[in-house]
Amino acid sequence: MAKNKNIFQIPTTDFTFKKIFGTEANKRFLIDFLNSFVSKYTGIITDVTYLPTEQYGLNDTERRAVFDLLCVDQNQQNFIIEMQRANQPDFPLRML
Repeated sequence: MAKNKNIFQIPTTDFTFKKIFGTEANKRFLIDFLNSFVSKYTGIITDVTYLPTEQYGLNDTERRAVFDLLCVDQNQQNFIIEMQRANQPDFPLRML
């Protein structure tokens, strides 16, 4: 009996999302995907860069932040998009 080599991956997980959209060859798909729902709030995204997952504060009293994508819009404005699937009770505080 042959082994089934089909693997199901959930696209909302960080690993699978980066596997689908995280290559230079697929960057245009990611930009189109993001523009489909954020461009009306931000401006049209023209470029994205994956960032290191964690940025730590300068000391123990500053929070740790998790960033996913650095985006650049058509006006050369930079902004960050964080991909988050889990509920974050302190999300408003993290946004500050």
